[in-house]
Amino acid sequence: MAREQERNQPSSDDAVNRRTYLRLSGAVAVGATAAAASASNTSENVISIVGTTAEPTTYEVTVTDEITPGRGTDALSVLGTTGRSAEDAVGNGVRRYRFEGEITHLSVGDGATAFVNGVAIDSTATR
Repeated sequence: MAREQERNQPSSDDAVNRRTYLRLSGAVAVGATAAAASASNTSENVISIVGTTAEPTTYEVTVTDEITPGRGTDALSVLGTTGRSAEDAVGNGVRRYRFEGEITHLSVGDGATAFVNGVAIDSTATR
C-alpha cells in the first residue's frame, strides 16, 4: 500500500521522471544522428593509390585545400604528406588519403591505379 501511494504522489518540479528522461534521451539520439549525417555530407573525399605489382611505383598528389593520410595508412605515406600534397611509393598495397578541395596534380606510375571515392581515375589527369 505504501508503494502504491508513492507511485501516485505528484513529482516535484525539480525531479525528472522516467517518461521525461526517455523523451529527453530520444531527442539527444535524434540530434546526434542528424549531426553525423550532416558531417558525412562535407566536401571531404578519399583518394586511394592501389599498387598492382610487387615492384614499388611512385605517385604524387596535390590538392587545392588539404590532404591527410587515411585510416590504415602505414608510416611511409605519412612521411610524404605535407599540407596540400602527398608523395610516396606503393607496391602490392594501398595508400589512402582524405582530401578537401580539388585535385590539381596527380601522377601515378604504371604499377598502380588511382581511385577517388572508389572510382578509378586517369592517373595523369588533373581536375
